[in-house]
Formats: sequence, C-alpha cells, structure tokens
Amino acid sequence: MNTRGIVDFALGKFETRRAPYAGNCVFRAVMKISMGFLSWLIRICCAALVLLPIMAGAYAETTIYQEQLHQDQLNGLLSAIQDTAKEQPRSSLESHTERSFYLSTDTIEESGETFVEEKDIIGQQGIPLVFNEAVDYYIRYFTGTKRKLFQKWLARKERYAPLIERILNECGVPEDLIYLAMIESGFNLRAYSSQRAAGPWQFIPETGRRYGLVVNHWVDERRDIEKSTIAAARYLQALFNQFDCWYLAAAGYNAGENRIDRLIKKHNTNDFWRLRTYNTLPRETREYVPQLIAAAIIAKNPKRYGITVTGNTTSFAFEREAVPGGVPLKAIAMAASSSVSSIRALNPEIRRGIIPPCNTYKIRLPAETDIVTFKSLLPSILNKEKRVVNVIRHVIGKRDNLRKIARKYGVTRKDLILVNYHPLRLKKGTAIYVPRFAAVPKTAAFTRKASISRGSKSTKGRHADFHAIKKERKKRHRVKRGETLSTISRKYGKSVRALMRINGLRNSRIRYGMLLRISCSAIRPAFSFVG
Repeated sequence: MNTRGIVDFALGKFETRRAPYAGNCVFRAVMKISMGFLSWLIRICCAALVLLPIMAGAYAETTIYQEQLHQDQLNGLLSAIQDTAKEQPRSSLESHTERSFYLSTDTIEESGETFVEEKDIIGQQGIPLVFNEAVDYYIRYFTGTKRKLFQKWLARKERYAPLIERILNECGVPEDLIYLAMIESGFNLRAYSSQRAAGPWQFIPETGRRYGLVVNHWVDERRDIEKSTIAAARYLQALFNQFDCWYLAAAGYNAGENRIDRLIKKHNTNDFWRLRTYNTLPRETREYVPQLIAAAIIAKNPKRYGITVTGNTTSFAFEREAVPGGVPLKAIAMAASSSVSSIRALNPEIRRGIIPPCNTYKIRLPAETDIVTFKSLLPSILNKEKRVVNVIRHVIGKRDNLRKIARKYGVTRKDLILVNYHPLRLKKGTAIYVPRFAAVPKTAAFTRKASISRGSKSTKGRHADFHAIKKERKKRHRVKRGETLSTISRKYGKSVRALMRINGLRNSRIRYGMLLRISCSAIRPAFSFVG
C-alpha cells in the first residue's frame, strides 16, 4: 500500500467512526497536508542517499587539487627565500640567531605543517616562518579581498619603515616585528580602537604608561611614532624573555602575557600552533600570528603577489626644535612658514590646539624649515599671541552653558575650544578646562591699541557711546503700586504706544510687579573726527 492509500484508509476509518461530527472535513484536509509533507520528506531522504556518494567523490578530488596547489605555492616560496639568501651575506642574521624560535622535527610531523627553517631565511632579519593553511588563508585574503587596503598599508610602511627598523635594531629585536604594527593599525598614527588602544602599536593606556608613555589631557605619546616604537620594542623583548618564542610573544602582545602564561600551564605546551588547536585562545589572538606571518611574506616580495606600491610616498623627515609651552600651534606654523595641518601631521601626539603647558617642548618641524629664521620670528609672533600658562578645572553644573562659563572666567568660546575637546559638548558632572593666559607685554598691548585707533575716528568717544547704549538697552522697570503706563512713559521719556509695542501689550493696563522692558532711544552715537 502506497502513501496515498494509507491516507485514504485512515480518512475512511475516521469518517466511519466519526460521521456524526461536522469537523470531519477540516480534519481530512489537515491529514492530507500532513501526509503530503511526509511523502515529500521521504523522497528528499532517498535523493540524499543517492547524491551523498557523488558529492563525497567531488570533495575528495577538490581536496587533492588544493593540496597540490598548496604544495606548489610552498615550493615557490622556498625558492624565493633561498634566492634572497644567496644574494645577502650570512652575517646579517647572526645577531638574531640565538633568539629565533625553532620547531622540533617531531612537532612538525605531528602537526603536519611545513616549516621554513632558519637556514632557509639567512639574510632576512626576522622571525622564522611557518607556512600552513592559516597563513595561506590570510595571504589570499590580503592579496584578494583586502588588496587595496594592503597596498595602502605598504605605502605607509615606506614612509615610516626607516625610522621603525632603526629603532628595532637599536633595541635588539627582529625587524620583522614591524609587521606587527602593520596588522595592528596599518601604520595609522591616529588609529583608535573600541578597547581604548591608540597609535600605530595600539597600546592601551595602562600598558603605555608602564613602558614610559605619557597619556594625559594634553599629549598621547602612544601616537608618537618614535616613543611608541621604543615602548613596543621593550615590551616585545620582555615577552620574548618570558616565553622564549616570538610567536607566543606576539600572542601575548595581543591577548596579554598573563592569559598566555595561564594557557601554557593549563595545556602543558609552549607551541603556539598546538595552543591554537585547543580554541582556548581568543579568536582574534588565534588569527593574529597567521596574519603577522602572511603580512611579512607578502611585504617582502609584493610583486610576486601582483601588488604594486606607489612611489610618491613622502618620507617622514623633520627637524626638532624646543619651543615654550602653552603656545598655540597656529603661532608655530606661522614662524615655520608652514600650515597647522602639517605641524599636526608631524606631531600627532599633541591632542589640543596648543603646545602642552610646560617649560619647553621639543616639537617636530617640516624638514625644509629654516631653523634660524624660525628662531628669529617666533618671539615677535608670541608677543602678539596668547600663551596659556595654567588651566582651571570647571565641573559642569545643571544650568551651565558655554556663554555662562566664558562670562564667569572672562574668556571667549574660542579660548575654551583651544584647551578642550572639539567639538565641545557639555554634560552635567563632566569637567572642562578654562585657560589662564600669561600677561601681555606692554609693547604688544600698545601696538594693539595703536592699531585700533588707526584711522580718522576717535575710538574713545565711540566706545563711550557704545557702552552707554548697551547700558540703556539693559534697563528694566518693575511696576510699583499706583504706577500706570503713562507715568512710567513720562519717567523714561517714552510714549505709551512705544512701551506697549516693546512689551507686547494689547492695551495700557499693567499690574503690580510686572517687569517692563525700556528700549534705547533712537539716537545714533556721535563719533568725533580727528582732523
């Protein structure tokens, strides 16, 4: 009996047994739908049993093809590295030989990974390379989906690589660790993450301060390419001394040395690739080292992977000069015959519009700056500019606004923006800083007064008339008992109709306690002219 026969039999039995009931038609329809679905499910299962062997064979053929392709890529990589090794002397790696991480033969056989040994990268000042499926995935990822982004990273590398590699060599760590900054930030000095990590090496504030970086309201040295690279080299050297493995050092840099140490003790192994298989590492850390190796392999020979680097990248060249603290960056740019954006690009660690308030600060200037001219122009420019010597911390109250705060401390809105975040947002309970400026030299004050009075108009009479008008505009009158609008109009020399218009009154009736506005007279200020 087929499926349809079973359905008809069941429905017939039900109708015979439950004929008196009116719901038989509904039940019959539901049973037809259910049994139809069951018949299709049986057909799909039968088809799957037929197709599974065919799909398994196709998958096996694809796997064999991928293994052959993987082996061809590995052979090409080994030949490229060996060719490079023949061109360069052996002595260039001797300083890193003792620190290089080496996998034993047993580990290689167990993991099934192909290891590029130290003898295969002679002449490359870097860490040993492992070429496996994870590394191959990120090579294809960086040269495929993220090709344009990787080209941008390589262009930035050309700008900062000479400085970073020199510092890494001086600190005694492999030059290949430069690619750690590449995968962390793409050499973006202003990079900032959701975990509050900043700068090219993505230090969080606590780790940055531990290795000597200053992070406060005025400066963030995590964005300073020199100081942050020195801090990163010291940190990586400490991690290598702890784990005796550059891969684990890189993992510790990403996830924290305490977490890596706990996992090493838990799984009783110091092999990063074995730790990676346990899935106890964070996902980001599991992919961190393969990304580092893939970035190093591509960057060493980008043409092999069809990546071209634009040659119009300017080098990171600059001149250093000590300047007084609290000086606006605008004054520095004027003295250097440059722009504020150029000064900011060379000094990304400066967070505000002024040099940090201190005695002196060494600032980077464009390489083409004439230092002699800069030193001669800066004092005269500073005499005309405000210099911040101190700040006052103000906690935002419930009814505070910028105008009220500026009036309280006798500063302008621009002065508040100069020493605070921009755009400036006020939130109850938060703090903003109010600048305190140095006293203006008498010569500069005299110069400004002279420039104001330059021309034919007398400013003294003009300012006097202006303040008189301003004072008159602020006049208000509180209505007393027995006063009428006519008596008030006679008191101030106004007409009743004018007072009604100014205060929006429909009639001349006023009540006790009402506050009336008194407008200024329509008299133009008389300016005196000097002949």
